[in-house]
Amino acid sequence: MRKPLLIFSFCFVLGFSLYAQDNHVISFASDSLKVSRGKSKAIIEIDINVQTIVGLDSCSLNVVQDLTKSDFPSSSFTVTPSIFKSDQLKAANGGVLKAFLTVKPDTLVDRDRSLVLKLITKNAKGEDLSEKNKGTISSLHITVKPFAKSEKLEGFNHLAYVGTNFDLAEGKIESKNLFFAANILKRPRTPDNKTGFYLSIYGNRAMTITDSSRIAERYDFQALTDSTYNRITINNEMLVERTSDNIGAYISPLFDLKLFHKSEKRANDFALYYAPSLEFVWRRTVEHISFGDPVRDTLLVNGTIPTNAQPVRPLRSSAQAYNEYMFNAGFVGLFMVLENKNLSVRVHGSVGYSNLYTAANSRSTNFDQQQDIFFTGRAWITEATTGITLQAEVNNTLNNPRPFFVATLSKAINFKDLSGIFKPITTRD
Repeated sequence: MRKPLLIFSFCFVLGFSLYAQDNHVISFASDSLKVSRGKSKAIIEIDINVQTIVGLDSCSLNVVQDLTKSDFPSSSFTVTPSIFKSDQLKAANGGVLKAFLTVKPDTLVDRDRSLVLKLITKNAKGEDLSEKNKGTISSLHITVKPFAKSEKLEGFNHLAYVGTNFDLAEGKIESKNLFFAANILKRPRTPDNKTGFYLSIYGNRAMTITDSSRIAERYDFQALTDSTYNRITINNEMLVERTSDNIGAYISPLFDLKLFHKSEKRANDFALYYAPSLEFVWRRTVEHISFGDPVRDTLLVNGTIPTNAQPVRPLRSSAQAYNEYMFNAGFVGLFMVLENKNLSVRVHGSVGYSNLYTAANSRSTNFDQQQDIFFTGRAWITEATTGITLQAEVNNTLNNPRPFFVATLSKAINFKDLSGIFKPITTRD
């Protein structure tokens, strides 16, 4: 009885020993990871724990994609290294192997994708020994998040703006009407590209100009006797408010003055350009005339009321609209640019010849021409993260001064982001 039991025990121990010697323990450090695609490649470190390599002499460890559980294209990633040789396994025995997953860049909106990697051990003949791997985590599930558009502006060269004008007349700050613009900047950066340009299309409202210096003076007469009467002087303050809506476009070639530059790239520094300009502006102007309370002054006069005296009629508020067309040729101009990854500052000043055509009223086809010397100054400040833009503008003429002031607050949008409007709303297969 003891002999069969001894033989059975010996066989059990021998079988267990052979079983233990023929198994290895290799597993991933975690069972899941997340990675997001972007405009640049993403590199993720993958740890592989090597507890024991018993039975893996002259064998290799392979990190491969489980095609049955993955829907992420194999052409969109690489694993380096994907094969660990026998000597690498021996060196890492009882430690950690490191592989690196590289996800290629993408700029298309997509859905979450699944990438499942598994560990396969093979002998020198290429036979699969994975069944003998007693590691607890033999597969790694990676969630690949799609490209997500950043709220931060990637550049300032092609921007559209939508916002509001501010009217600061009489110390009031209130938003009025829609402001829009589109600016394209191409800076000269290389020896072969010595000339750039700046193009702007805009629609804005100039601040209300208020003139209260005029007085409407009228006379009334009141008979007292056959030889005396009262002459009553009636003065009303006349308030003239002028509001102008502008739609315009201007272009400036940019000639690098090569000042303040530290390098040929000049992507994020201060630059100053000579910038002559051509501009066309269609201006729709409305003048509102109103009157204050009358102030009366009575004077006793000896004599009779003049025969040509007219009865005093009440003053009524009125409004007049007319169109103006202005052509500006700026022969002297400077364009300053200061841009980095967080902020864009642009200042453009121009002096030159102005030709103004004014219609007598909104229905008139006859225009009065007026030539003058003009000055225009514009400034744009854009913050990259929010796209919030502050813009200010002033222009005036020399011989017939008539200043226009513009202040706007807007949101800048990169032209490239607008292309998403025309993309299919369905995700890729």
